[in-house]
Amino acid sequence: MAFDFVALSLFGVLCLLLVIFVLRESLPPERRKRAGLGEAVRTYGRLLGDGHYMGYALAGGFASAAMFAYISGSSFVFIELNGIPPERFGLLFGINALGLIGAAQLNRWLLTRYTAGQILNVALAVTAITGALLAMVTLANLGGFPLMLVLLFFCIASTGMVGPNTTAGAMAPHARQAGSAAALLGALQFAIGALAGALVGYFFNGTALPMTGVIAVCGITAYLVLQVMANRPVTDPASV
Repeated sequence: MAFDFVALSLFGVLCLLLVIFVLRESLPPERRKRAGLGEAVRTYGRLLGDGHYMGYALAGGFASAAMFAYISGSSFVFIELNGIPPERFGLLFGINALGLIGAAQLNRWLLTRYTAGQILNVALAVTAITGALLAMVTLANLGGFPLMLVLLFFCIASTGMVGPNTTAGAMAPHARQAGSAAALLGALQFAIGALAGALVGYFFNGTALPMTGVIAVCGITAYLVLQVMANRPVTDPASV
């Protein structure tokens, strides 16, 4: 375990050195704009007040939070509750990861036939429905571990379509503030994900319900947020 943290620390230092000494600004000097902290804060404030942007950002954030809840609780649920050997846990975890990757690749193909909004609505519906079913089968003790695995696969895989399309929806009207919009988008999603992971631990009761319950809440919330907020009028990008 100590080696893992040392490796992560060294990798972080390497990335910092590359940014300082290797990477160079690609934007031409005449297009660079220097703004102070106050202007950055005002830009973030205007983005936070843009219901259209926040709808996509929060929908993507809660969907990714469902995956964070799965990451936080799956080792206990798989190994301790269902007796999966630790060496096989990685295999099951990897299968779900392949589902996520496969869904992201499928998304590229679907975008040639459907709009990003259509795909996103279906993907988030899958996240919400499978999340709700996970909580229900856990409460009712139905289907056992095999059914849980199937529902988890589709729930996690659906986020492979949610992430790209919520990012595109949030960023599209804010090309002039792409850096700020992307930074805020990532910060919101990781903050919500961290909260979801913490809630799985906080509600720990020796069952799978904390994990599946948080997944269900996150999935349903993501779908509802998209329907309520993302359909609001876009804030004029020139004013942001």
